[in-house]
Amino acid sequence: MSRATIMVLLLVLIQACTPEVDAGTASKSDWPAICDSAITQLLLDLTQSEKDKIAAMKENDLILLHHGFGTGIRNQFGLWGGNSALIKDCSGSKETHPDDVSMIIIERLWKKLQ
Repeated sequence: MSRATIMVLLLVLIQACTPEVDAGTASKSDWPAICDSAITQLLLDLTQSEKDKIAAMKENDLILLHHGFGTGIRNQFGLWGGNSALIKDCSGSKETHPDDVSMIIIERLWKKLQ
């Protein structure tokens, strides 16, 4: 099996890790205010199999999680809905784009799983 085929299969499997909460149902009171809390919540939400798949990824391949899993993070944690506390805690700046913050969360999750 080629590397490209393996990457596509891995991406499909990881896409299934997307949290099921969407922006319309996430309550502001459920939004974490600090990055460590967001990671703890993801660790509770993900199955062991999903954690293993993320942990097995190379750091340079984490960008493959931007769509799907990253979208779920942005929606579930209110990154598009005004969760400036989480944005600032993860990035050090409330000017950071939600896409960048979701990648920070993914990278920290990955490091925690190593």
